[in-house]
Amino acid sequence: MVIITELSPAESHAPIQVAAVRSSRPPNYVTIKGVASGWPTLPLRGTPMENKKGYKIFRFESDVRWTQARECTISAPGNPDLAMSSPPEFKGTPGLWSPEDMFVASINVCTLMTFLAYSQHKNLPLASYESSVEGVLEYSNGKYRFTEITLHPQLTLKSEDDIERARAILLDAHNNCLISNSIVAQVKILPEFRVASSEA
Repeated sequence: MVIITELSPAESHAPIQVAAVRSSRPPNYVTIKGVASGWPTLPLRGTPMENKKGYKIFRFESDVRWTQARECTISAPGNPDLAMSSPPEFKGTPGLWSPEDMFVASINVCTLMTFLAYSQHKNLPLASYESSVEGVLEYSNGKYRFTEITLHPQLTLKSEDDIERARAILLDAHNNCLISNSIVAQVKILPEFRVASSEA
C-alpha cells in the first residue's frame, strides 16, 4: 500500500527565524570574519530575536581552497576534505559536488535528521526512509536564485496504524528543519507512506 500526500501551503513552509548573534557590537550587526579593521559590517536579515530562554548558540566553520580551473576543496575540523566545482551548467567539472548540489541536499538531509530525532523521541518504528529532492534555480527579481525546493520522501513503516503518526511527525520535522527555516525559497514536501511486507 502506498499513500501519497501533499502538505498544504500553511503546513509546508514555516516562518523564517533569525537567531541573535552574541557580539559587543549592536545586536543587528555581525562582523565579517577576517576582514581588515574598519571594514563595514553586514546587517542581519530580519529582526534579531532575543535569547530569552537560554537556548544554546552553535557555530559551524569550514574552509575553502582553490585548486584549479573552477574547482576547490572544502574542509572542516574532523571531516574529510571534499573536492567541489561549479556545476557543468556554469562551466564546472562534471562528477564533482557543486554548491547547488550541496544546497538542495542539505535540506533533504536536515529534514531526515530532524524526522529521525522526533520519531526516536516518540518511539515510532521505522522500516526505511529514502528521499529525493529537486531544486528550481531561476532568474528572479534581477538575479539567479533557488525559488522552490521539493522533497519526495518515501517512508516504509512496520504497521498501517503508524501512518498518521508518521505523517504528523514528518510535518513537525519539515516545519522545524533549521536549513529550510534559514532560506527564502519555498520548500514543499510530497511524502509517500508504505507498510513493510509481513513476508519473510
